[in-house]
Amino acid sequence: MSEAPTTTEVPPPPATTVTTDKNEATTPKRRGYKLSTALFFALIIIVIAAGKLTENVFSLASMWAIIAAAMLAFVLALGADLQGTALGIFINERNLMSLSRFQLAAWTILICSAFVAAGLARVFAHVADPLGLALPPEVWQLLGISMTSSVGASLIQKNKANKEPDPATVDKVADKVGEKTQETGESIQKNLQGISYANANPKDARITDMFEGDELANTSYIDVGKVQMFFFTLVTLVAYAVNIYKFMVDNTPATFTFPVLSSGLVALLGISHAAYLGSKSVDKTKTTT
Repeated sequence: MSEAPTTTEVPPPPATTVTTDKNEATTPKRRGYKLSTALFFALIIIVIAAGKLTENVFSLASMWAIIAAAMLAFVLALGADLQGTALGIFINERNLMSLSRFQLAAWTILICSAFVAAGLARVFAHVADPLGLALPPEVWQLLGISMTSSVGASLIQKNKANKEPDPATVDKVADKVGEKTQETGESIQKNLQGISYANANPKDARITDMFEGDELANTSYIDVGKVQMFFFTLVTLVAYAVNIYKFMVDNTPATFTFPVLSSGLVALLGISHAAYLGSKSVDKTKTTT
């Protein structure tokens, strides 16, 4: 009797699983830097060309305007490349427009563009020690005040990020600003940094952020201290820019000097910044501890 042939069952091939790299799903692609890179090299060319043309074509004031416009264009392009909005340089780590960042950027463009314009004009005019332009002490004091205010605000913000807001306050503010979703009710909670309000995306930042409170409890209210500081800063910027323009019109590259800022105005700005930091350091939001 012949044995029945035995059959060996072949196990089915293992199911093919498609793995997805978490980083690929969660990490946003880096933005291209084509616009800002192009404008960076264009800025260098414009600066050199403008400096050369002051000999016969441009006045010193015109050269300054061209260089300032080129620097502003580069900063706007950088913001667009990095943050998806032209005003990206003003956006802080909480995806909000920051008044201190506005101040630093404005003063940097104003002073740097004027210094570069005057320095290059003196180079092409063959002035001895062309970069020996001295900034008045008041200007250094003002820049120091702006930088100190920015650093101080960051330290205060870091302290607030370690505090836990009261849940009842979170729900109340979420209802008021319309960020409480019907499904989970966690929209505003997920973006908070301690007791400080934050946006989910840089594109959510608005100019009005610079005039609102930083915390959960006062985010939808106008901060009078910020409004005051903004107007003081704006007036000082415009007044000093006009003085620089007049000095450039009335002088040659060899005789140009930076105008002196009023010490009283610097003191007023210092007091405004101190009041702003003092108000910012006081917690307005109820915490769990």
